[in-house]
Amino acid sequence: MACGSDPATTSTTAPGSDDSTSAGTGSVTESVGDPSTDSSTDPTTASSGPGESSSSSAADQSTGDAAFNAHALHFDGVDGELVVGPVADILGPSFDAVTISVWVRRDDATAMTHGIVTLGNGSFTDTVFLFWSGEDDVPSLALYAGNGSVRAPIDPTLWHHVVATYDAAAPAPQVNLYVDGALAGSADATLTHESAGDMFIGRFGETGLWLPGDLDELALWETALGADEVAALHGDGVPTDLAIDGDGYASAASLIAWWRMGDREGGVGDMIADEAGDATAMRVGGTEFVDDVP
Repeated sequence: MACGSDPATTSTTAPGSDDSTSAGTGSVTESVGDPSTDSSTDPTTASSGPGESSSSSAADQSTGDAAFNAHALHFDGVDGELVVGPVADILGPSFDAVTISVWVRRDDATAMTHGIVTLGNGSFTDTVFLFWSGEDDVPSLALYAGNGSVRAPIDPTLWHHVVATYDAAAPAPQVNLYVDGALAGSADATLTHESAGDMFIGRFGETGLWLPGDLDELALWETALGADEVAALHGDGVPTDLAIDGDGYASAASLIAWWRMGDREGGVGDMIADEAGDATAMRVGGTEFVDDVP
């Protein structure tokens, strides 16, 4: 696994304001394929994609160190996404803090906007956007929440561990973006704290702008993790067990959602289990499991 160096930090405008494929301009037509029958309960026979047979065995799904992280999920950039449901079902009707952690990689280095995770219905006052940005023709990771935004130019074709936090009381409402265990930037933010709309994975909210690339080990906490814990999560540059405290990480109790993208109980079927809660994610459109992992 190759991770990039510490990212440069810069501020960014609202998503899509100056982007060559902005979220606020143009028209995106969604084409979502019908998911095939749920086979997640039997990972040894589950489909690794609609109409495809999986080569995974039960041993691949073991929790031993050698097979802890054997799969990631690839999104085709056309209509592939994960359907989860309302944000309120995960975070409750309102929230004062949240952490998003995910391993990400793009298929190419084109400076384009593509969604990674969106919490909300797209209104800038009550939505958290984590996305690839092409602002100023520079491929960057970007975080936008309320009126706060952070952008970190990096090589998108390498695996990166990305953490976004929002805290309404630290000491003023603030968002932080961490890349590969290091703080990339912070900004003041004002959110309504209302859990409005759905959670989108692999697309930029209701606008579309689907992700061409890979995601792995996506997790949510109902607290804002601090810099030391984020560094501990990144560790040696490989995913760790988020359900167990240790080595500088002490927030397993506040973990509320964890989609492993094909490992453990989630199997490699069309439904990806939530290892920390009950927000099962359904694969739709062009997604497939891959074994090139962080």
